[in-house]
Amino acid sequence: MFLVARGMSLRDAFALRQPASWSQAARIGGLALLATWVTSFALELTVGHAAREQAVPQFWDEARIAAFVANALAIAVFVPVVEELMCRGIGFTLLARWGTPVALAGSSVAFALAHGAVLDLPWVLVTGLGLGVLRARTGSVYPCIALHVTINGIAVLAAGLIARGG
Repeated sequence: MFLVARGMSLRDAFALRQPASWSQAARIGGLALLATWVTSFALELTVGHAAREQAVPQFWDEARIAAFVANALAIAVFVPVVEELMCRGIGFTLLARWGTPVALAGSSVAFALAHGAVLDLPWVLVTGLGLGVLRARTGSVYPCIALHVTINGIAVLAAGLIARGG
């Protein structure tokens, strides 16, 4: 990413600036989160849980708690930062020269395809679109990272609770 941004201001290339309004970002993020959950729930009803690539595990192995915690940190913190800097940061910035709709669509499709999920593609695409709208409206990658951390963090927490049986 940094090689692609070579010669550009990193602040501008990756949208590393405060949003004009965190309250506006929270409202947009809340709607994006709702759209993500509705789409995911619709997939649960139509294709079922077992067929989904990014589904919650159905078992818990107490002996692997350290691995779960390490994986949880990677999924809930590291991955959102990297994916957002790549898709809503430099990706959005490079595509924006052709207009916001192209930047929004291009970064969202790239985000969805990068997940490699076929059956889960609809909800990953909706999530990417929500994150893209958040980036377009706020001009900042920070709310996108916060929302992505929230989505992944809730998913990991739910996975642990569901797999443990409660």
